[in-house]
Amino acid sequence: MKTIVALLFILIFVSILIVTLVWFFNVSRLFKYLRDNHTEEYIAMGQPSMFMSGPPATKGLFMRFLRSNRPVDLGDKLLIRKCSFLKRLYIAFWGLVGALFIVGAIGVNTSS
Repeated sequence: MKTIVALLFILIFVSILIVTLVWFFNVSRLFKYLRDNHTEEYIAMGQPSMFMSGPPATKGLFMRFLRSNRPVDLGDKLLIRKCSFLKRLYIAFWGLVGALFIVGAIGVNTSS
């Protein structure tokens, strides 16, 4: 049982790392797409960047944009697809984090 729990923990942890890398890659592509195709929205979000430190409000404005219906309102099908994918990735990330905690708790209980 300990071995299965340990392997599951490692698998989930590696999955979180992969999802995080995919998130960063796709968010940077979304920022570039917004900058090139929807400049007003990009400026309204505070011109976010993946690697340049900006004010924390910029990250909040981006997440608010991502969760809102604004991409649909803009009518850009590619933007809608990109945002929809990022929403699903965000949910998957937090689902994996939850699973990691559950597996960690099971591992602690089985180690006695």
